[in-house]
Amino acid sequence: MSSIISTYERQSIASKDRRGEDKMGRRPDIMFEVLHEGKVYELMYGECSRIFCIPKKELDDRTKLWRETNDGLYWTRKGCKPEKEQFGIVGIQIAGHKLHLNALTRGTDNIHCCYHLHTAEIPINPMNDYNLTNFVKGLLTLWVVIQI
Repeated sequence: MSSIISTYERQSIASKDRRGEDKMGRRPDIMFEVLHEGKVYELMYGECSRIFCIPKKELDDRTKLWRETNDGLYWTRKGCKPEKEQFGIVGIQIAGHKLHLNALTRGTDNIHCCYHLHTAEIPINPMNDYNLTNFVKGLLTLWVVIQI
């Protein structure tokens, strides 16, 4: 199994499939892709805004990220059929000075559930130890989620 992190706005395969062949798929800022049994699966999506972000942009990116993770979960379930509540798609949103970490999974009742895992302030300026520790905790949480 091989994987790649795409850091340019490339069209999502999952989004294109869900929307239909004649439509363009969404273009996330970051994607983590895995090649499994000859098929590419997108397991993580990221949306990034500027350091000074207006609330509308933050909300729009949050909505876009939810749609991307929803498409990714649909695509993965279509190809692999992972167990319910045992698999999720990770969404990372960087909005202004905040990093938000979320996961979308499908419950046993076939309803998609979005879980907010962690929010951390990004240390752009010198900060006290607590804020830096909280940011590192967010990055470690992301690392653990990816390893699972």
